[in-house]
Amino acid sequence: MRFVVVRSSATGCEPNCPEWISAEGTIEAGTPALFRRLLKTLDGRQLPIVVNSPGGNVDAALQLGRMIRKNKLDIAVGITEFS
Repeated sequence: MRFVVVRSSATGCEPNCPEWISAEGTIEAGTPALFRRLLKTLDGRQLPIVVNSPGGNVDAALQLGRMIRKNKLDIAVGITEFS
C-alpha cells in the first residue's frame, strides 16, 4: 500500500485547501510500518484517510485499523486522482 499526504488544488480554496492521506493498493505485511512512519511526519495533525484497496494481509489490515482508531482518524473508501 502507498500512503501520500494530498492537498487539494481546487480553485479558490487557498489558504485553507483540505488535506488528506491517500492510501492506495494491496495491504501487505509491511503496510502498518509504512503508515506508522507517515503518522510521525504529521506532527499530530489528524488528517482523514481515503482508502482504495482490494484487500490483502488480514493481520496487517487489523493492525492498520487499530492504529487508525488509536489516532482517532476519519476514514472513507474512495479514489484520489493525481494529475
